[in-house]
Amino acid sequence: METISYKGKVYPKLTFKASHHGDTFKYTISVESLSDAIGVGEDDLEGEEASIDQSIYFYLKDDVIDLDIREICKDHLDIEMEFVSMEEDEDEIM
Repeated sequence: METISYKGKVYPKLTFKASHHGDTFKYTISVESLSDAIGVGEDDLEGEEASIDQSIYFYLKDDVIDLDIREICKDHLDIEMEFVSMEEDEDEIM
């Protein structure tokens, strides 16, 4: 599993391709504890925090990230998607 490091703590992330209504896109998801750490939902994010948030499509509950990616795509994102393939995140943020 890929990770994102922020202020000395490491958070899991997944990068994958999924389709919705016939269109396939690449998505990166991570966990709500990262969202909380960078302050999503608070004041406007800037710098490293904004860069991290802009790279994440959706933040999952922390225990959900360990489920099968097909189940995540079907049941745990903001919209139901069909998993296509795992991908590498070429713009990895450390």
